Amino acid sequence: MSKYNYKKKPAHFSLLLLAFALVFLLQYNPVRASAASYRVDDQAGLLGDDQRSALAAELDRISERYGTDIVILTLGEDISILNPTDYADSYFENQNLGLGPSHSGMLFLISMADRDWAIATHGEAIEIFNDYAQEQLLDAILPSLRDDNMYGAFSDLTDFSEKTLDNAERGIFAEEKVSRPFSFYILPPAIALLLTALIMKGLKAPLTSVGFSSGASSYLLDNSMQIANSNDFFLSSSLARTAIPRSTETRSGGGRGSSSTTHTSSSGRTFGGSSGKF
Repeated sequence: MSKYNYKKKPAHFSLLLLAFALVFLLQYNPVRASAASYRVDDQAGLLGDDQRSALAAELDRISERYGTDIVILTLGEDISILNPTDYADSYFENQNLGLGPSHSGMLFLISMADRDWAIATHGEAIEIFNDYAQEQLLDAILPSLRDDNMYGAFSDLTDFSEKTLDNAERGIFAEEKVSRPFSFYILPPAIALLLTALIMKGLKAPLTSVGFSSGASSYLLDNSMQIANSNDFFLSSSLARTAIPRSTETRSGGGRGSSSTTHTSSSGRTFGGSSGKF
């Protein structure tokens, strides 16, 4: 019996060593999902674990697919920041965010202390998420932010980012929406009609001495012409057709000329972005 126990001890010892090895590997060699979790830095604790994991997985997929980092940062009420834009720029630099040679990326930050938001764009993302794209993004997510529906807001941000990156890949960039008043469509034709009336009146003025006549008898001298018989004969008719060429013009939305406001960070790097309150 003692001999049997003696043989089993090495096996138990091997299992114990294997368990320690697994703990060591998990602690110092985290899996890919954990390494990519930097794209949702929820320091304020606004999201549940499942929500945070779902958002991180989507942002990982989108960022790697389009080569542009999309990162969300939340700060709690215990962290007060003087300038959200400067904080976002510094965080982007300190965390070494951005993908590709230009370190393309967009960071969206919210601070619960004063309910601030800020966007920092860098590299190619400055053109992709230009001023007008940022306005469209805020129109989509601010209602949810104001209702403290953070997961809904960040989900909308994720969807918007993917659509914007996909459009940019096809050469379509956000453009400014110009709203015109109703008078813009009424005044031009009204002015044209008024000018036409004035011109016609000017042309008619010299002819006021001429009266209307339904016949040409007043132009004939008495007994100068006699018509014994008159008939009308239909000889022929003709129809002319002119082909109207079809337009070959094609249009595409946006372009690389779209406006992007930029500034220089404290380290001298160029950033785009904006900030405000929700």
